[in-house]
Amino acid sequence: MARFVKDVLERFSQGDITKAELTRYATSIGLRSRYGKKLSEDRIHNLIKNPVYAGYVVDNFTKGELIQGKHEPIVSVDTYEINQTLLYGKRTRKGEVRLKFNPDYPLKGLVVCPHCTKPLYASAPKTGAGGKSPRYHCSRKSCKGLIKSIKASIMHEDFENMLERIKPDERVIQLYKEVLVAEATNQLGTLNDKISKHRSSLDTVADNRLSAIRKFNADQLTSEEKTDLIDALDDDKAVINIELRKLEKQQTIREKDIELALNVMRDVNRQWIVASPQAKYRFQSVLFPEGLVYDYENHRFGTSQISALYRYVPNKKDLPVSEKSFLVAGVGFEPTT
Repeated sequence: MARFVKDVLERFSQGDITKAELTRYATSIGLRSRYGKKLSEDRIHNLIKNPVYAGYVVDNFTKGELIQGKHEPIVSVDTYEINQTLLYGKRTRKGEVRLKFNPDYPLKGLVVCPHCTKPLYASAPKTGAGGKSPRYHCSRKSCKGLIKSIKASIMHEDFENMLERIKPDERVIQLYKEVLVAEATNQLGTLNDKISKHRSSLDTVADNRLSAIRKFNADQLTSEEKTDLIDALDDDKAVINIELRKLEKQQTIREKDIELALNVMRDVNRQWIVASPQAKYRFQSVLFPEGLVYDYENHRFGTSQISALYRYVPNKKDLPVSEKSFLVAGVGFEPTT
């Protein structure tokens, strides 16, 4: 059922569907309980608010705190956060733990310890002068005395420098643009056909609904038969409308939207600086899906995987090693360059 759970949670995050509609949608795509039963609206509500689908666990053993689990998440943390906002808005509920992004530590959860390969902690210990010094560190027993803490400002600067250096060459960006424009043109024709079919299906549902009412008035259907038929047709209409809205959103993508996306690639480091904490986390997760290891001594990062859009990095033969291979391997990691 994981693929259906993912579909339902991502559908709700679009923000244009009620829980009642979502419950009908979940039924229509085949989402069922472990016993094969249709899910009620209450069960769908619990599904939306459950952090386990975003890769987290929270219980008495975690003292009510959201902790990164060892299981593979079904949806992104960003989708989970959006859904909680849609469920509760600005309201807070007693005893409820909400996942937050601290703007002082945007790399928390992304950068891992080079020794234990687990996410670094972040805190701001007091200095001798009474101020605070925001830092990233690993305070696990296995890493004490081996891994030094580092000022958050230094790591952020190193991360910005790395983003500057992984920007694709302008020729590669132009190639991306040609491919995206061609693909968007091809898909537009397919989208128009799908939209036309969905609108035709809505007309058919409306005709069938009217026919059911006429048959009831002519005593050809009982009241119960009419009600069942009308409910089934309304469910079909709700599902078709949901799919139609999704297709119409895709239809609005234009060349200027593609250019906007490419501009982000051209200026990726500056875009990261000005982004919101949530946007930074989303971007980092896409760019480095398996996290980053930080080399404390040389102020460099290492990762086992980088997004295909940024995998192209020109390395000149005459560059020094520190410039030539800025992504370095950590424990259990392979360098990308």
